[in-house]
Amino acid sequence: MKFPKPKLWITLAILVAIGSGIGVVWWQRGKAFRLWFAQKGTSTSAFATDHDHDHDDDSYYTCPMHPQVVREQTGDCPVCGMSLVLKRRTEGGGEIGLVQISPTIVQTIGVTSERAQRQNLVKTVRTNGRVAFDEEKVKEINAWVPGRIETLHVNFTGDSVKKGEKMLEIYSPQLLTTQQEYLLAIKGLEQIQNSPISEAITQAKSLVEASRERLRLWGLTDAQVEEIRAAGQPQTTMTITAPISGVVIHKTAVEGMYVKEGTHLYKIADLKTIWVNADVYESDLPFVRVGQEVDVSLRAVPGRTFVGKVTFIHHVLNPKTRTVMVRCEFDNSERARESGPEMLLKPNMYADVFFNVEIDSNALTVPESAVIHAGSRQLVVHDRGEGQFMPVEVKIGVFADEYYQVLDGLSEGDKVVTNATFLIDSESNLRAAVAKLMAGVDTEDKESESKEIESAESLNDLLDFFEE
Repeated sequence: MKFPKPKLWITLAILVAIGSGIGVVWWQRGKAFRLWFAQKGTSTSAFATDHDHDHDDDSYYTCPMHPQVVREQTGDCPVCGMSLVLKRRTEGGGEIGLVQISPTIVQTIGVTSERAQRQNLVKTVRTNGRVAFDEEKVKEINAWVPGRIETLHVNFTGDSVKKGEKMLEIYSPQLLTTQQEYLLAIKGLEQIQNSPISEAITQAKSLVEASRERLRLWGLTDAQVEEIRAAGQPQTTMTITAPISGVVIHKTAVEGMYVKEGTHLYKIADLKTIWVNADVYESDLPFVRVGQEVDVSLRAVPGRTFVGKVTFIHHVLNPKTRTVMVRCEFDNSERARESGPEMLLKPNMYADVFFNVEIDSNALTVPESAVIHAGSRQLVVHDRGEGQFMPVEVKIGVFADEYYQVLDGLSEGDKVVTNATFLIDSESNLRAAVAKLMAGVDTEDKESESKEIESAESLNDLLDFFEE
């Protein structure tokens, strides 16, 4: 008797091992495959119709995982092998997309509804701003004549002054000379006042008026010019007074300093009226207009709201921040309390700015949570009562204070779902897709379509499952 050669035994052993390995692998994959179907099969929708219902003309069988598979009789899904589930073609009243849910499930998933109602819809545009000077009430004091500052009456920045109050005194040789010329012109007019030559009198009057005008151009007021005339002698120094009441916000004048014509000495600002410059995003610009009221709150004055108005909207957009500067004007003369300080709004403070815009005094509205944004469409789930829910496409307008304005699609009093909307909408989409398939495809076409889908869809699902 001849025995096989050792090399043949080795070859047979290798083939047996390979076959065993393949069998184990396929057994493991079959186990995973059954586990996958078990997991998929138990993940049926909470809204699915009970399998125990009797089949009638208004029913069909479909796969929970592949709704495109539709049969008139019970059986297995040709794509995944799962048992088909009995469903109604027009559950809840015969409309595509209508969902019928039992009261128990409604309570379990926490469905809440609210009626669409009409209300005064006011949009609040909130932004940041900065307190600033009223540029129309800021004045500078400059030297009208060259000279030397003899006396300072206002010595520090922040000092409050009143209109006409003495600020400083300047000694100026040129101003002194002009005063002497003015007095000589007056004296000459008096000497020829009774002269029969009218032309001489006219020339003397012209000389007096020219000298007076020069003093005015040097910065002297009419009252100061009259003082010089009444005294009959020139003043050695020129007194500069405050042109407005306000606060000194800048000072360069120093006693004993020599100045030239045009040298800056003081800057005064009237803070009883103040500006707040707000940065408004371009998307909010349609809700801001000149003349409307605006509210401002400050961290420095908690619990207090200042009311002003919009006076100007800038014509140029800031390309870096994509905002437009909006100027608001406020009265700043009120005290916080009887013994408190004036001018609570201080320049360069940060402020929270609120523009309250009335959109519609009788707007139809629904809560923000009721609206489902589906790409370019907006949907709400209409609660028809008795467990019936129907997604409805709506046209929405402005969003304000947690409510959407509804322009079309709903009527006043319609109940809309405000919680669990996505669960109901998903079930509705599934049923609508099946209903359209049933209406447009024959049974034989569905059989061939399922077979065409079977290979590609099953292969992709299995590959995704094993890769995980």
